[in-house]
Amino acid sequence: MTKRLYEPGEDSTNWHDRGCELAPKCLDCPFDKCQQEIIRREQKLRLAERATEVWTLAKQGLTTRQIADKLGIGMKTVQGDLRK
Repeated sequence: MTKRLYEPGEDSTNWHDRGCELAPKCLDCPFDKCQQEIIRREQKLRLAERATEVWTLAKQGLTTRQIADKLGIGMKTVQGDLRK
């Protein structure tokens, strides 16, 4: 007899299928790909692009305030991007 890696009822994760505004449960979702994951991926990409732009402007000699004003973001956001 082989031992199964996962026994029913032994779930050690805290994940709960709460769904989203599109479906009450992920398992009932009509989409092939999770729309929420697509949105999060796009947000991460935009943040990475902004961080690259912040670094580019910093290399050009702009101050934190100038970068923030140019990009329409806060100075702490600029500082955070430069720390990464």
